[in-house]
Amino acid sequence: AAAPPVIELPAAETPAPASSGVPDVDLLDAIASITASEPAADDEPPTS
Repeated sequence: AAAPPVIELPAAETPAPASSGVPDVDLLDAIASITASEPAADDEPPTS
C-alpha cells in the first residue's frame, strides 16, 4: 500500500504525487489553499 498523505485529504484533492516530479511548492500551495478555508492545525502552520 502507498504511504498515507501527510494531510487527511482525499487523493483526488492532491494535485499530483511527489514521484511525478512536481515541486513541493505546488503541493504546499494546494494544502495552504485548503487549510485557508479550514482551521489551521498547530502542527501544520500555513506560513512557510
